[in-house]
Amino acid sequence: MHRRHFLDPYPLPLQQHPLYGRALSAMGRSVGEAWLGPDAASPLGHAQWVERRLGPLRLHWLARGPIWLQNAPKDAPSQYRRDAVVKLMSRFSPLTLWLIAPHQADDLPLSGAHRLSKPGSEHILPLSTDGDVMRAAMQGKWRNRMRRAARDGLPIHHRALDALRDKPLLDLEISQRRQRGYRALPTAFTLAWARAAPGATRLFLAGDPSNPLAFMLFLRHGSMASYHLGWSSPAGRHACAHNLLLWTAMTHHSATQVTHLNLGPSTPVNQGLDHFKTGAGAQIRRIEPTYLLTRGPSTLLPLAFRRDPV
Repeated sequence: MHRRHFLDPYPLPLQQHPLYGRALSAMGRSVGEAWLGPDAASPLGHAQWVERRLGPLRLHWLARGPIWLQNAPKDAPSQYRRDAVVKLMSRFSPLTLWLIAPHQADDLPLSGAHRLSKPGSEHILPLSTDGDVMRAAMQGKWRNRMRRAARDGLPIHHRALDALRDKPLLDLEISQRRQRGYRALPTAFTLAWARAAPGATRLFLAGDPSNPLAFMLFLRHGSMASYHLGWSSPAGRHACAHNLLLWTAMTHHSATQVTHLNLGPSTPVNQGLDHFKTGAGAQIRRIEPTYLLTRGPSTLLPLAFRRDPV
């Protein structure tokens, strides 16, 4: 079974789409993947992970997965899934440590799982081909700002990301990141993704496209697309550019069979950003904690706390 035949119809997390693995591989990372279940001909699901060496040990970082087939067994589905994870782990040496942040709760073996983090949350924006439905889900102030930007004639352009042409825009976002003190995937990942699949990027620009007031970049993965990064000038903020940019991203993606936009995790230190996301109609969804699992001796466990898994 080809991965795309299974994965593309699903609203996949970014970390479980083949393009994520291709981008990391292009950056020199080791990426593993496997079908899960009794046999490859009738899998229960699929998993993709990033591998690192810790001396004699291996660390497998499986983020937001596995992804399970909709036609998995109806009886005791959690047990089938747990058994599939155990079988996957058994393919590797006992000196392999697994860091798993499951896509769904109760998908891990009940024994041997050590929780390393608290659960989080993210903002998922449902899309519709009916613009009235999406506008009705917006908060009034958010919708009014979007309409004001459109009424003022703020032009919006969008196209695929061009790694060479758009480097100055990426540099602006890096400067903004340093000033505001937030973290994001490195620019090398953005460029690797764009090289792996130019058509799976969409850059939305507000104002003069050669000197924009603001921009947003989305990455498409299956029937889902994620907000990846963005930037705004003071003039862009005054013009409510991000409201109109996001609305344009919503209408564009909904017309291309994307069913959801992932607007990123909740940020308690930036409640204004969270309000922006919910104001657009986004729903809050739980992010499961990260767990450490190993088949080896418990003395290996402290090693996982000393390294960045990715």
